[in-house]
Amino acid sequence: METRVRINRGYKYVFDPTCPLATRSGWVPVHRLVASKIIGRQLTSDDVVRFVDGNPLNLAEANLQIMSRAELNRAVDHRYAKYQIVCQRPGCNNVFNVSPSNLMDRKHCSPECAQTCRRKLNFTRDNLYNLVWRMPMMRIALIYGCSDKAIAKWCIKLGVEFPGRGYWNKWNAGKIDPVLHRRTLELLEMDVEECEPGWDVLPNGTML
Repeated sequence: METRVRINRGYKYVFDPTCPLATRSGWVPVHRLVASKIIGRQLTSDDVVRFVDGNPLNLAEANLQIMSRAELNRAVDHRYAKYQIVCQRPGCNNVFNVSPSNLMDRKHCSPECAQTCRRKLNFTRDNLYNLVWRMPMMRIALIYGCSDKAIAKWCIKLGVEFPGRGYWNKWNAGKIDPVLHRRTLELLEMDVEECEPGWDVLPNGTML
């Protein structure tokens, strides 16, 4: 019968449900199996296998260092391989360190950033009106952790009129008359004072 082998998170596993070192799903970490043969006994949950060169696929005896968890914590270089990645929340760009085992799972520097990216957008018509007439869509997208196209789709869905392309560049350049801006808001039946262009405070009072 052919032995089933797989690589998961950089580690090599073989399928053998009868092995004492097997996980609940029946997969056995090969490095722990090899380490058990090296020391002549079965590894316990307190035993840790450290790869000297940082490569979990190098199963040579010289590359496997067996120690207890306490010894590992006392080792100065127990986090021997760190990778620097950039937080994927738009606007964060914070660089943080992750271990090889978490390299494929960690995408955000903090739980707050992860929660922000998982949060689903939920706008009311009035709230979205106030946002798109106070700041560019790119700025709104940065705050809510989404794309400007997502904001535009919400505007279309809720029937919200929004400034055309280049509107805020013209505003910054002084090419849009503030009086005309106010009249536009009045035609849209919006609160003129609430929708004055602002860059530091959201309509709900939240500071940026």
